[in-house]
Amino acid sequence: IEQATNMMVDAWFEYWIDVKRKTVRPNTVRNYTERYYKNIQKVIGKKILTAIKPIHCQKIFMNMADEGYRTTTIYQTRITLYNMLEFAKENEVILSNPCKKSVKSDMGKPSQKKKALTIEEQSAFLNYIASNEQYKHWLPMFTLFLGTGCRVGEIVGLRWEDCDFKQRII
Repeated sequence: IEQATNMMVDAWFEYWIDVKRKTVRPNTVRNYTERYYKNIQKVIGKKILTAIKPIHCQKIFMNMADEGYRTTTIYQTRITLYNMLEFAKENEVILSNPCKKSVKSDMGKPSQKKKALTIEEQSAFLNYIASNEQYKHWLPMFTLFLGTGCRVGEIVGLRWEDCDFKQRII
């Protein structure tokens, strides 16, 4: 990048995320992209990268808290912003990362405790899916999720050799 010192943050993000597409998992790229476009871009997207100050970073997190975001989402946004700016620093586009320790992101609504469905709730859910024509096609997937406790990424990552059909195990 020849004129990186005159680059807008939007352009830097596109360059950085293109590198990330080749070096991290697709889910990470999706998370970074979502946080950028939903929260970061509206505050600094049209600014020159070298003009970003800690106060701009702080404004992103304060806006999110004001909009009712949870602390965990604000922290995920901080990770995105910090990594994007650190990449600029490592490539000598900026002298220091403005998203430093003095920028606080521990604000926003507290996260809610997650609660697993009881066996009865799982049965009711599967019965509802099975009895509704518009949702019936989802039954095998939800049965697999509930029967294994696997996450989406773990199910998607299954290979045929992971399945033993004789013993009926994954």
